[in-house]
Amino acid sequence: MTAETAPSLVAAVRVLRPDIEEAGALRWVRRRKDAVGDGLHRLRGLLPDLLTDGVLTVTACQIALGLTPLLPALREIAAPWLDQLPPPLGFAHRRGGGGSTPSLDPHTMGPDPPGSGA
Repeated sequence: MTAETAPSLVAAVRVLRPDIEEAGALRWVRRRKDAVGDGLHRLRGLLPDLLTDGVLTVTACQIALGLTPLLPALREIAAPWLDQLPPPLGFAHRRGGGGSTPSLDPHTMGPDPPGSGA
């Protein structure tokens, strides 16, 4: 059973991750399912002739390409771009949320304001 073929994500996590609590297992499965979907979407952008029509799921890609297991086969096909594709398909680091890098100094230097008790 996979997260795609299970009747629900809860049913999938009960099989895939019985060793941890359900809420944590759901987060685990959702993160991986989203990461695989993101990788397939990016791969379709790089190789539009390979992954043409249809929904981008592991099962649909396995059927369309006739490749099982899919992710190792896609790594061979996408070898020139593995450093740009996110895990689990590629090896690029995941980027954090937007915004600038937080300052290492959380406040400005100077005397404490009057009445601060310092």
